[in-house]
Amino acid sequence: MLALVLGLGPVPGAIIGGTATQADPTVVALLNAGQPFCSGVLLSPRVVLTAAHCAALPRALSVFLGTEPGGEGETVPVSRVMVHPAYTPSAPAQDIALLELARPASPVPWPTLGPLTASDVGRTVRIVGFGKRSREEEGPAAKHTGTAVLAGLEETRLSLAAGPALPCFRDSGGAILLTASGQETLVGLIQSGSTDCSLSKQAYGMRADVFLEDFISPFLEAETPGGCAANPDPLASQGLSAGMALLVLSVLIHLGRKRT
Repeated sequence: MLALVLGLGPVPGAIIGGTATQADPTVVALLNAGQPFCSGVLLSPRVVLTAAHCAALPRALSVFLGTEPGGEGETVPVSRVMVHPAYTPSAPAQDIALLELARPASPVPWPTLGPLTASDVGRTVRIVGFGKRSREEEGPAAKHTGTAVLAGLEETRLSLAAGPALPCFRDSGGAILLTASGQETLVGLIQSGSTDCSLSKQAYGMRADVFLEDFISPFLEAETPGGCAANPDPLASQGLSAGMALLVLSVLIHLGRKRT
């Protein structure tokens, strides 16, 4: 199941150099037959974004909302899995998947998806996921957070350098968050780290913005009857919905004037 990426397999990771957190309620643990093995991000009450290599194989999937699987929290079964159609383990440039939950999760502040540009390289991002902080650490998976540096951007992927944290085991599918103009947005999900959980090596993630229009938004829009998703416009903070509404309103006013 571990695909090679630039010589590194996507390693379900934990946050090396991170700290335990009870915040970030949208970051969930993925469970296989009740056992945590990856992470994900709730985009709406019934949709979870995660890595394709976490969801590609048939599993008894569920997600856990809380700080530590087996502790206080909510477990919700997964009813449908949508792996990106272009994903392949041998060249996972589309290592992204969406999960539909069997029932709505408890309401939380749903994340806003934000864009990435070349000017963001070198900035600090926050990473969140479940798992161990090293290969040797014993004990159950727990939610951790830390900061890393956005080291590079590719067409669909991004690279992370220690700042001082990095992902390692069981963190695949976790959140990569960037703060701009005082607002923290979801800009990507964790894909892989080094096999030895080393802070001296880079880790990798998938960009969220490049998959929004063709993959994420259609799934969200189909989530509820009538095509109205609970969070149909993750880029609302960028003014896209407001701009479209004003455009439609202007056209209607113009047509009304022509008829009078």
